[in-house]
Amino acid sequence: MRPLPTLWLAPLSAFAQTGGWGPAASVPALNSPVTENAPNLAQDGLTLRWSSNRTDIPGSPGANDIYEASRPHRHGSFGAVTRVPGAFNTANFDLTCHVMASETLAWVANNTLGNYEIFEVTRSGPMAPWGAPVLAAALSSAAVDWSPSVTADGLLLTFTSSRSANNFDVWQSTRAALEQPWGAPTPVAELSSANPEFEVCVSPDGLTCYVSQNVASNRDLYWSTRKLRTDPWSTPVLVPNVNSPQLDQGPSISADGRELWFHSSRGGNPDLHVARWTGLTHQNLPQSGFPLLIHLTLPALAGQSYLVAAALSSAPGIPVPGVGTIPLALDPLLLLSISGQLPAVFTDFSGTIDANGEATATFHIPPGVPVGFDFSIAAVTYDGSGIVLITNGEDLKVNP
Repeated sequence: MRPLPTLWLAPLSAFAQTGGWGPAASVPALNSPVTENAPNLAQDGLTLRWSSNRTDIPGSPGANDIYEASRPHRHGSFGAVTRVPGAFNTANFDLTCHVMASETLAWVANNTLGNYEIFEVTRSGPMAPWGAPVLAAALSSAAVDWSPSVTADGLLLTFTSSRSANNFDVWQSTRAALEQPWGAPTPVAELSSANPEFEVCVSPDGLTCYVSQNVASNRDLYWSTRKLRTDPWSTPVLVPNVNSPQLDQGPSISADGRELWFHSSRGGNPDLHVARWTGLTHQNLPQSGFPLLIHLTLPALAGQSYLVAAALSSAPGIPVPGVGTIPLALDPLLLLSISGQLPAVFTDFSGTIDANGEATATFHIPPGVPVGFDFSIAAVTYDGSGIVLITNGEDLKVNP
């Protein structure tokens, strides 16, 4: 580790702090005069797929089919909208889908059998045509089953189903390895309520869940978190600064946690919308011996110096003279009061925020750190006079 400059450390209340969703915006280039539903953003963030009953695209039948559009990079504009080629779409209604990172395996819900059921779709390569959907029999029921969402490792599939007495609730299926079949679906009580849950999206690491819930005839987006994949989910709460008085549903979270896509009727017909995160997010499941990507997104501070720090500590907080006890999620701020070599318990990454207002650090969790071990990540920006801004911190645990 290398020395850091000595920086002025004032009481935490003196600093601007950030971390949260910005307001959602419509995406006119992707929307049509009719209905756009249930977006699914590819894990690389470059291709968006969604369901629409549009007729402005060659080959569009006017029924719900899955469409797609791509962009050259995360900050680029989406190109032409096309109907997903091959046999991916059927002569019936194709409503929700989830495409794995390989771009050769997907899960789609259609009503070929009368009710909506979840089908598996494959192709030989990312540029090959999709084959015909095959019913995922282990996930099916006599009720409606849709909105499949699969973790990056392909071991947890979450969906919503009307097989519950409550009409629509959240269900899940797991498997121990990719070559094994899905287990019998079980209800997820923590994500289900007395109200219907219509669509669900679990982050690729399986630690954050977004669900659309119908309350008093209005649908809004809620979110829930957990620290271990084996933990129960927290009680879902409204996603702040994103919902509207109209219907907001069909969530899809980007792999880096920076974009939340969904459809909303706030402009009339349901259209595609996106909200963007400002602050700190992580990517990949925290595991001993594996890299954890830490993303910093601060569009207003392009060119500013930053420091991202990981504190391998399970202490409830660190007392700092003249400041008080810094909570675990902000332990890394103690780095900024130290001149010279850093303690071994800390790992730091510093640099300059790029022109897009972003930075990424790679933290390799040391091998041998036990499952369940607590650690935290946080970030600050600073200039010659001291700290400019503190981001949100994240308390994490090492997963199996």
